[in-house]
Amino acid sequence: ISKCFSNENIIKFFNELSIKEGEEVSLFPHIIIMRNYFSGPQCGYDGWHNDAGGEYSYQYCRERMESGKYIFGKLSIPLQNNGKNGGNIDIAKGTFKNNSDKSLRQRLTGKISSFFFKFYKTSPSLPLGIVDQWLSDLPSLIIEPKTLNPNPLDVIAFEHRLYHRGTPVSPSKWKEYLKNYPSLKIENFRIPKEYNFNEKNKYMIYAHFGNLTGLQSYIYDRSKRQTWTEEKLRWLDSFKMLDLFQKEFKNSEILFTNTLETQGLN
Repeated sequence: ISKCFSNENIIKFFNELSIKEGEEVSLFPHIIIMRNYFSGPQCGYDGWHNDAGGEYSYQYCRERMESGKYIFGKLSIPLQNNGKNGGNIDIAKGTFKNNSDKSLRQRLTGKISSFFFKFYKTSPSLPLGIVDQWLSDLPSLIIEPKTLNPNPLDVIAFEHRLYHRGTPVSPSKWKEYLKNYPSLKIENFRIPKEYNFNEKNKYMIYAHFGNLTGLQSYIYDRSKRQTWTEEKLRWLDSFKMLDLFQKEFKNSEILFTNTLETQGLN
């Protein structure tokens, strides 16, 4: 995992972003492995979201998103291809805005989706088997969705303001799963760990990346949450325990410490 996140292409990518925005871009915790996380139209939610969702609520964060210097996002490494079993993410090509606004398309799709699930509760598949897709996915055509299917171990970088979701399992594959697991359902965007799909399990590895401006916005939002104390300790442990932050990305801890001091969180 360390080699994947510290390969020469990522270092080059970070250097190019640093030069473009005038602030050093680095890798940040947490480095986590997620198993069988999916969007669940069949269980009442289409999954579309921005990872910066909490940041939109605070003027402090919006000022940084408006600055033109904000960079914060995730690096993801899939351990499988994407397809009818899910396996990576879908992105909304028609929604990204390099400021603190959510696009009209995103807001419109969100309202339609909310109304749909308020009425239907869960999504059926498209009728007559026209396409192996969930009916609730039709409104997302407005946002120009694209399913990403990189090779296993390829790295994807995506910004926190990018509207995206975990690719859902297709209706036909979900029907197959239900034959073997009649009580199967998605809870909190994941399939409970007691269900094992063997070679069809989905694994994704994630880490954060960004610059000081983006980090300040992200930490400001996270510090307002009940889990902040635990999260802060996990960051500090990562800096101490992982060679990535002792060698390739030594300045990551400095940027984090700077942010804590600036916001009175140390």
